[in-house]
Amino acid sequence: MGNGKPLKVPSGPQAKGVHMSKLEGRGADVSSGAWRTAIAKLEVELGTRGAEFFNLLNTSPKFCRSFAKSAVEMIDADSVKRKQRAVSRPQSTLIHKLFVPTDVQIANMRGWNKKFGWGITEEQFASLPAAPVWPEEKLVAVTLVYYPSAHGGMTEPQTWVESWWKVLHAVHRNPRRWESISTDIDHLRTLSGSMPVPSGSLKWEVIDLAAHWDKENGMKPQDKVGKGSVHVGVLASAAHHKKWAQSLDGVNVPYPVIGGFQLTIPGHGAWTRLPYLSWHQGDRQLELDASYASIQGGYWSVPAFRE
Repeated sequence: MGNGKPLKVPSGPQAKGVHMSKLEGRGADVSSGAWRTAIAKLEVELGTRGAEFFNLLNTSPKFCRSFAKSAVEMIDADSVKRKQRAVSRPQSTLIHKLFVPTDVQIANMRGWNKKFGWGITEEQFASLPAAPVWPEEKLVAVTLVYYPSAHGGMTEPQTWVESWWKVLHAVHRNPRRWESISTDIDHLRTLSGSMPVPSGSLKWEVIDLAAHWDKENGMKPQDKVGKGSVHVGVLASAAHHKKWAQSLDGVNVPYPVIGGFQLTIPGHGAWTRLPYLSWHQGDRQLELDASYASIQGGYWSVPAFRE
């Protein structure tokens, strides 16, 4: 197979096709489809790292034949795996151009459970009821929500907010939280009379994310909060439904006031504030702020559960 001297094999993008011609010129048996497939694959993927490898192919006929067979088997196996992943991958077509389907949400939850060590069991996933039928209204969403159990000396509400804030950090680029918002027992609580949810629960929630939105006349959130006000589900919705979160402009999509929580901001009166989410278009950043519950505006909603 030639004189045994190593070839100076070109590398980088300009080398595409050169490896094949060099080996053909040295008498290598490159006529088989398997060999050509393997070479073509390597030319694209190895780039500058391929020079030494191709010199080895050029000087060892036995290695050439063995490599060609093994490489094509690997390529075929990889192709099968890609097809299998494509079939099993959840469909990501957005609902109402804002929300991800329920199968994607289950995949999200599995990923977050593993990443953050939430401890959701396989039995919980298996016993999860079928997702509710998706409502026709544009700003009503079906969201898979998890309520992590309190740990590390934190209260339940604190655990819920801090756990989902970590998820939001993973999903959105550097979300911002007003530094005056604290989540300890003296500064965060659930709304009195709000719907109780056991910690450790994994459940579907149907949430009207535009509930009580009065774009023309405005409304005071304090007049709209109640038993049906959502808390954790708003944070979970911002994590699952990234497009919805990025559309929070207060004009076409209202800022969601998280009416199921109440805040105390030092120096501003006890339990007078409500947290809300917005999207800063300039900085491309999700923001968690707090406003007086008594301020009237036509730019926000107080999300509520749908039966």
